[in-house]
Amino acid sequence: MEKAKVIQALRDGKIALVSRYNRMLVKRGKWADLTGADLRDADLTRAVLIRADLRDAVLEGADLTRADLTRADLRDAVLEGADLRDAVLEGADLRGADLTRAVLTRADLRDAVLEGADLTRAVLTWANLRDADLTGAVLTWANLRNAVLEGADLRDADLTRADLTRAVLRGANLDFSSGLPRWCGSFNVKVDDKYAYDQAYHFCRLIFPEGSDGEKIQKYLKKYANKSGLIERHELEKIR
Repeated sequence: MEKAKVIQALRDGKIALVSRYNRMLVKRGKWADLTGADLRDADLTRAVLIRADLRDAVLEGADLTRADLTRADLRDAVLEGADLRDAVLEGADLRGADLTRAVLTRADLRDAVLEGADLTRAVLTWANLRDADLTGAVLTWANLRNAVLEGADLRDADLTRADLTRAVLRGANLDFSSGLPRWCGSFNVKVDDKYAYDQAYHFCRLIFPEGSDGEKIQKYLKKYANKSGLIERHELEKIR
């Protein structure tokens, strides 16, 4: 099927037809070419687009509820305001994608690559981001309540005003990120000892007035601070 015809079929709501076509391609070790496709506001509910090439595609406002985008290539795609509730994006490549205000409630984003993606004000409640790469991603004002970010790479990510209430961050890498927000949106976040050691190290590198309670707390935290992996990873000095 020609590229133009596949795109038109999706616009016309012939989801079952395109899904069958895509499954056939996958069996042959190929994938649908939808690069640069304009599918804004399209109804793609339950569409099967496994491994589809959607680089630079415009999916602004599209309904991708329960769509299967496993290992799809969505680099630099525009998904602003798209509905991706319950969508499967396991292993998908979303580097540089625009997901501002997108709804990803309960979406499966395990092992997805979201490096440099813009998720400003995105809704990721109950989303599964286990082992996802969110390096340099923008998550300002994102709703991550109850999201699973276990083992995720959040280095250099911007979490300003993100709501992480009851999110799971065990084993996540938060090096050089904006860190957990210091407001009620960070209450009840599930972390691990690694996070505690890193926070203790940062606290112990502050300078308090001599004899202050802060200094006393530092002395107590010293043994935990020196267990931080930051010391070895970034060749930092131990707390003396």
